[in-house]
Amino acid sequence: MTVTPNPHKVRIIQHNCNRSTTAMHSCLKSAENTADIVIIQEPWIGTNESPPSHYTISHPSFILLLSQTHHCPRTATYITKTNPHINASLRTDLCTDEDIQILSISTPSIDTLFLFNIYNEKPRYDHTLPYTVDRILKNINIPSRTILAGDFNAHHAWWNSSTKKPIRHETLLQITEMGNFDLLNEEDTPTYHYAHGSSILDLTFSSPTITPLISNWAIDEDNPTSSDHELIRFDISSKENTILDVPTNERWNWKKANWENFGKHLKERSDSTSDIWQTLHYHNNQTNLNSAAKFLTALIHEAAEIHIPKSKPSPRSKPWWNEDINKKRTLMKSRLRQWKAERTTPNWNQFATMRNLYQRTIRDAKTNLWNNFLKNAHGKEIFTALKYTKPRRTEPTPDIRLDNSTATTFQTKAQLFRQALFPPPPIAELNSIPPTNRQHLQWPPISPEEIRKAIN
Repeated sequence: MTVTPNPHKVRIIQHNCNRSTTAMHSCLKSAENTADIVIIQEPWIGTNESPPSHYTISHPSFILLLSQTHHCPRTATYITKTNPHINASLRTDLCTDEDIQILSISTPSIDTLFLFNIYNEKPRYDHTLPYTVDRILKNINIPSRTILAGDFNAHHAWWNSSTKKPIRHETLLQITEMGNFDLLNEEDTPTYHYAHGSSILDLTFSSPTITPLISNWAIDEDNPTSSDHELIRFDISSKENTILDVPTNERWNWKKANWENFGKHLKERSDSTSDIWQTLHYHNNQTNLNSAAKFLTALIHEAAEIHIPKSKPSPRSKPWWNEDINKKRTLMKSRLRQWKAERTTPNWNQFATMRNLYQRTIRDAKTNLWNNFLKNAHGKEIFTALKYTKPRRTEPTPDIRLDNSTATTFQTKAQLFRQALFPPPPIAELNSIPPTNRQHLQWPPISPEEIRKAIN
């Protein structure tokens, strides 16, 4: 299925996966065609021993952003590969904690805003320390265009009117009141379920300048993931969706390029425009050199348009995901809805049984695909299997610093690289060059008779 990238809208999913691989696979499956950014709290995390690092579930349709912290990260973010209009980067210059990720997001029609992916909990390595909001968030200078989203593990009447005993809310309320944040949650809508009841733990706040851009905040009951938390969706849209004529951001499909015809086309066009090249090179100055570079770029782009096809962004699924998994997921959704409607212990037990069956079906599908791959592997395919078993690295490109400048986005990193690798040339001090007493040789005139004798 081909997806048309939208430069005017960013579709976001937030979800606590409760450290479950099944919940993560299910969440990303639901996001393939329907989300541009997925922020996850409590992802499943694996550990590489050498070199020490962490990794988590990958997906062919998303770029994984996982903070490489000293301790096990409890937040993860996925950015779609199918919408080239979205610029999203992990701002490690603002926060490097394992329980908070800060992303800067922009599109051609949406100015830069900041999305905080938050898991509010005591650090796993020291339970004597405060929760994340008190430990980290209150010390961050929160930008004016910000969304705070995640599992806040807090109870208050603002988002749950039936709360009898507020807890872990004081600092969160101070932060939101100071920034005049709006709560996007639907009133009294549970986001977390357990055998004997429900609660509201997953929250979304937005600053006043961002709130008008946000729409369609909703709990997605059609796509359960097996987690005890609900999957939440919302959109960020530009104020005017039709005023921009967005330039194409299509990528070239280099693997299918016809390089032979590309070279022939470039040679023919270069020969047919030789008079232009001769004119530009005859007058050797900076302006003509720049004109020649631009003209050559135009010729290369012309040849590429004809002989190199464009990549069509299309989301891809995990190869082991099958129709049987979809059927089990539908049954799990039905059992969960029955429990929500009646809230009885037998209904919860039926849901729990179907959830276990759904998780087992996913595990079996993954195992069967892997075993079949190994069974049928021939020749060099065995090295592909070896590659799959090697430790995976998910560390994003780190921030780049030069002097007092810090680059966090792709564009600023490229500019900083260029500045560092190609500094301005030093100014030559021509006045300091001592004069030389060069002796000029006298060339006597040569007669035509001398030339004829030399040739003969």
